[in-house]
Amino acid sequence: MDGFARTECLPGTCADILQLIWRWAFGLPASSQLFRLDGLAGSGKSTISTTIATRCEELGYLDVFLFFNWDEGN
Repeated sequence: MDGFARTECLPGTCADILQLIWRWAFGLPASSQLFRLDGLAGSGKSTISTTIATRCEELGYLDVFLFFNWDEGN
């Protein structure tokens, strides 16, 4: 699945969770090495992850972004 085809959060949406993740990723001191984003199917987890990954890539912080799609057979 091509990550470039993934959608991002619309401007002004998901602001609270995006800010929480950004603070976790770049806040000092780090309270945890792992951030777990969970929720019901269709709640926007992949969209939020894509948005964060895109911003990190734009800032030169991202080397790898993995996500899993159960609908894909490969």
